[in-house]
Amino acid sequence: MYKQVLETINGVEVFPMLSLMIFTVVFAVVLIWVITLDKKIVHKMEMLPLEQADPSNGGKEHGSR
Repeated sequence: MYKQVLETINGVEVFPMLSLMIFTVVFAVVLIWVITLDKKIVHKMEMLPLEQADPSNGGKEHGSR
């Protein structure tokens, strides 16, 4: 049934190729962004879950001023 419906749409063969190209471009851009990301920023982001928030000092991390 779906095959018959899709066969009646003009230009339907363009959509899978367009989707693949959009995915490939987005993937490449994100990959390049990750490779060129500054290592200091990566280290800061990777330490965020380990920081302890102290409610008595307004939610700032322990030891900071």
